[in-house]
Amino acid sequence: MELTYNGIKLILDQDAYITGTHEEPYFEAQAHDEQGNEYMVTWYPKDWDESEIDASDACDWDNPDEVTEI
Repeated sequence: MELTYNGIKLILDQDAYITGTHEEPYFEAQAHDEQGNEYMVTWYPKDWDESEIDASDACDWDNPDEVTEI
């Protein structure tokens, strides 16, 4: 998957996975840009019930909440 964040094209190196606590879960995945810089991409879920909604609907996957260079 590719996405753009603050004008930087990012390519995900892995599928996003859920982490955090049961009370405050979030998704993250590692990514890189075209220059080889590495990033951690974070999405916070919308209001969802893990048992009722597919994870594909959990976040706005095209618009991450945070991107941190690592």
